Amino acid sequence: MSVLHNVYSDKSETAAFVKQQLRGKEWRTGQLSYEDFQAYQHILDKYPDVKTMDSAARHKFFIDKKDELIREMASLGREDQKTRENLKDIETKKAVIETLLDWGADLKIQRPHGISFRKMRKAFAEDRTIYLDKSLHGVTPKLDFEKEIFRFAEILLIEHDWAAAFKNADLADSVVKLPYDVCAFEFRFSDRPVIALATQFGTDIAFTPVVLIDDWWVATDLAGRIGGDYESDESRDGAYLRLFNEVSRQIRAACISLDAEVAKAEVVREPHTGQHGRNAHQMLKPYHVVSLGRRGPRPLASIGTETGRRIRLHFRRGHWRHFEAHKTWIKWQLVGSPDLGFIDKHHKL
Repeated sequence: MSVLHNVYSDKSETAAFVKQQLRGKEWRTGQLSYEDFQAYQHILDKYPDVKTMDSAARHKFFIDKKDELIREMASLGREDQKTRENLKDIETKKAVIETLLDWGADLKIQRPHGISFRKMRKAFAEDRTIYLDKSLHGVTPKLDFEKEIFRFAEILLIEHDWAAAFKNADLADSVVKLPYDVCAFEFRFSDRPVIALATQFGTDIAFTPVVLIDDWWVATDLAGRIGGDYESDESRDGAYLRLFNEVSRQIRAACISLDAEVAKAEVVREPHTGQHGRNAHQMLKPYHVVSLGRRGPRPLASIGTETGRRIRLHFRRGHWRHFEAHKTWIKWQLVGSPDLGFIDKHHKL
């Protein structure tokens, strides 16, 4: 019979033992501390059947309880680690939001330093992204981006400030069509790459900008619409809306330029570095450099009227022509004189 059993055989003995011998001291055998004794007493109070067990059953009981406690402690440790990671993630997102607001306060479009689409795609695959949503706990839906956008996207590198070129053309409410069903427009604003992922939905165009902040590609659950109202005041809090507004203006102008053949999308293939092809995000993917179309004499019909009278340079707007069973897109046209040679001179980035 164990010593502890003898200790607990009489309650008065136990009280005296606790009071006189174990308070703040190690038991004289060196095998039981006061804290151990209290824990054992708590177990006996919680599981009174232990008192009636023999030594082998009691030993098994304590081993099982020990394993159970170890599992609980491991679970608590994992929860604590997850909480720490969530807090770290929230702090990172807060810092990114602060950087976005500071950066978006003064956006200036610049010439891109080559394409960044493949780097962004790889970052999504490797979880080097930050996803901003209302809860600040959102996880980037990387599989959705890959399956629905990345593998179908045609990359268009924007080398002109098309919105500035058309700022006096009164095109704000005009309807446009993407050159491809899914597009990735590559811009550079105020020293940061911005990739606007755009999709044609019927007659509407939805887009969302992805921005490189430090080593993170920042995406959001917000989606804009070409023609939407993203005007904001000049406050710092309106910086992200100004990014949506600027991207919307640039996409609209680029689409009009391509549609009216003022611009051309020249296909360029990435150079092979020996690192492509191991994963989907590393596959060679051609991209399109959007630049001014080839300049030359225009057909007479596009310069003047049938009577030969000269007319000023203007756009004939593109639009959807609806039929009973389908619809078709009527392209934009640039008609009149002179040619748009000034765009290259004043608005090339």
